[in-house]
Amino acid sequence: QGTDLAMRKGWQPSESVPWLIVHRGFIHDTPCSDLGVQDFRILMMHVPRARFEAGYYVHVRGRCAYMAENRVAKEKLFEAWDDFVEVYDPKPTDTAVDLYRRFLDETSQWKEYTF
Repeated sequence: QGTDLAMRKGWQPSESVPWLIVHRGFIHDTPCSDLGVQDFRILMMHVPRARFEAGYYVHVRGRCAYMAENRVAKEKLFEAWDDFVEVYDPKPTDTAVDLYRRFLDETSQWKEYTF
């Protein structure tokens, strides 16, 4: 779905990871009103996966981020996020990256970091 969305919107896919949208910092900030709800949901699904590919990890809040046992498995993160996306009713001004940050802050015990 991400590849199809990128093609329809004229966004550039990554050369090394075909489904990854090379967003140069702005595509994840696109408001829902600019995409429509269906395409916005696709973009929402993309955010944690793209951030993981870019070197962002998620760890259990309040624990040392640099210890492997405190990292949240990407599959667990993706599943929790996908469940959230499925039930969330996007508002016109929502952006995917803001919702992802809010999800981590408000609805989970996780925090994002990079090495």
